[in-house]
Amino acid sequence: MVFLILAVVVVTNVFMALAGLALAVIAVLMSRLPARFVLKRLMVVVPFVFTLCLVILLTHEGEREIGSWGFLTITADGIERAILIASRAMAAVLLVLCTLGTMKFETTLKALEQLRVPNKVIQLLMFTYRYIFVLINEYSGMSRSLASRGFVKRTNLQTLTTLAKVLGMLFIRSYERAGRVYHAMASRGYNGTLETTVSFQMGSSDIIKTCIPVAFGVAINLVGLAMGG
Repeated sequence: MVFLILAVVVVTNVFMALAGLALAVIAVLMSRLPARFVLKRLMVVVPFVFTLCLVILLTHEGEREIGSWGFLTITADGIERAILIASRAMAAVLLVLCTLGTMKFETTLKALEQLRVPNKVIQLLMFTYRYIFVLINEYSGMSRSLASRGFVKRTNLQTLTTLAKVLGMLFIRSYERAGRVYHAMASRGYNGTLETTVSFQMGSSDIIKTCIPVAFGVAINLVGLAMGG
């Protein structure tokens, strides 16, 4: 799947990029991910992609001009470039959701460990995922405490100073929490190895599932090159 994501991202032909997007949509449907789960995460990416494509659409130079308003010009090349970038970005996001959304996070980490990803990277991912929500709740509580005392965010030096103090306090609490968590895990025999009940065993179906996305990734780029893109 990582190979397929990279293959879709580097394709330069707009038709093959749309084919990659269609393939990603099919993969999402086959994975049976809840529509709300997919749409909620797409809404985080869509504004950035839309803004980027809009800028490209209005500023990209080309010979096939469609319309012009002052210094803004829309060209057929600009439209193709915007569609290309939007298709690649959305396809990549959908394929990532298929990869990570169809199994538990600890299963993903265990798979990364068996794929010989450095242990420190895995531990960093594990603790970040585990405690990022705790830190968000901590910050929300501090924000409510400030609001109850009449604090209102404004674009002035006092607001920046207050927020800097809040972030500093959050950093101190995070550091202290990290020490407590480490001692608690060490007392339970933690030795830096990810222990789960998940076990992996490669079978013929796994080989087939590996070859299919790789084949699609190769095909998309070969056909794109044959079409001159």
